[in-house]
Amino acid sequence: MICTERDKFVANYIESLPSWVVWLNSGLVVFQDDGRPGVAPLSAWERLYDYCQTHNDYIVKMNIRFRSNVHTLPSDAEGYYFSKGVRGSFGMPITHQLFFVGALQNDRLKVTCWKVPEMLEEKTETRNPNEAGICLIRKGTNLSLGLRD
Repeated sequence: MICTERDKFVANYIESLPSWVVWLNSGLVVFQDDGRPGVAPLSAWERLYDYCQTHNDYIVKMNIRFRSNVHTLPSDAEGYYFSKGVRGSFGMPITHQLFFVGALQNDRLKVTCWKVPEMLEEKTETRNPNEAGICLIRKGTNLSLGLRD
């Protein structure tokens, strides 16, 4: 199940947590709703990956946001990348949450690390798209590549 409406759960989610929103080639708008009760898997990106493979859909636009702070990725990329991370160590008083977000263009996957919820861009690096696994939803090739981890 992917979330295609801004219901009460999504409204609370996007008000309290940084999130992504994607637009699919079929016209659907999909909202991040990680941890929605009664829905598996917990990761909305994993559910979106499965949906795109099953329905041969793909992302045409993506943004990340926290409240009114919105950052838009390039439109009509060959694919879009998303994963979460944390930075910290034992004994540190603060753990930093991270988003890794990117777009595949001209067979180059550029991924940017964002500190969230502040939405501070930290660094951008080029990654191998063939090693991205379920984090990368490609345009029209997911079924044939079998990238599911």
